[in-house]
Amino acid sequence: MIPLEVADEDFLTEQSIQGDASNTSEAAYYLAEKRGFEPGHELADWLQAEARFLG
Repeated sequence: MIPLEVADEDFLTEQSIQGDASNTSEAAYYLAEKRGFEPGHELADWLQAEARFLG
């Protein structure tokens, strides 16, 4: 493991953002699946999924 003080902060931030988007995307998919993929709720699914990870 790279010590935090040595790690590239831009890299860590980029990885964190990519991970958050991936988690949000997956959660939004499962929310849509649970609803039977009924169209017209994409934004609501995304925002609900995002809220789970952003607290």
